Amino acid sequence: MAKFKLNPFAQTVGPAFRQARVPMAVVEAKGAMLRCAINNLTQGEAAVAKSKDPFGDGPFGYNKTATGFELTSQLKQRDQAVKLIVGGD
Repeated sequence: MAKFKLNPFAQTVGPAFRQARVPMAVVEAKGAMLRCAINNLTQGEAAVAKSKDPFGDGPFGYNKTATGFELTSQLKQRDQAVKLIVGGD
């Protein structure tokens, strides 16, 4: 929006567009994390290193837990990283 700061229409529509894009981006990230989780379960942990976070510069973050694992994207929603938890209590 900084590029179009003199355009009043862009200043009005820009924030609304951004607000509408975030939920779609979360769905996109979680879909990619789900594919990564399936690859992790079928091919082993090395599959995570080969993954591509669509909102980052590398693979998803990976944290092994007592009952499974957690994948983390660099995408943030409400100041929290988007996560996918596999396994649980």
